[in-house]
Amino acid sequence: MRTYEEVLSLMDSGWRVDDAGRLNFLRQVNKWLGQPDRQLRIVHVVGTNGKGSVVEMTARILEAADYQVGTFTSPALFDAREQVQLNHHNMSKSAVVHWYEHIRTVLMAHGEEPAALSAFEYWTFMALLYFADAHVDVAIIEAGLGGKQDATHVISRRPWLRLRQLVWTTCNG
Repeated sequence: MRTYEEVLSLMDSGWRVDDAGRLNFLRQVNKWLGQPDRQLRIVHVVGTNGKGSVVEMTARILEAADYQVGTFTSPALFDAREQVQLNHHNMSKSAVVHWYEHIRTVLMAHGEEPAALSAFEYWTFMALLYFADAHVDVAIIEAGLGGKQDATHVISRRPWLRLRQLVWTTCNG
């Protein structure tokens, strides 16, 4: 069994959103993984600025209402595991290793190399699998830098709620 540190070193930090057909490939990987997104109520946060703040505010509101909330954000500030949280607790190192190995095994069973996914794509799938396994009430998923082509758009059904970033303006009297 690999360590958490080994798993992190194996993930490719490059972006692949410009690859033609990338999203179709990711949707296929999602099917191979059993479409964990279909087991979830998802709030998909998209837009240019303020996504992280919207994720945080939405999570706090839902948690205050006694919902079990999973959040997926990117990038991490201090520890890669903070990208995937369950009620504001980072995904454990052992869970990262478990879900990485699961995804890796599924890829190889379908003739794909483990390097076929970028780190962001691994984290997206790990989050969806982790949240489905934990039976969260709501999963809040922040779109990445890939816009409409990033891995978060593998969500196969209409999200429970799609939020665009909030724009706050002030006026001086």
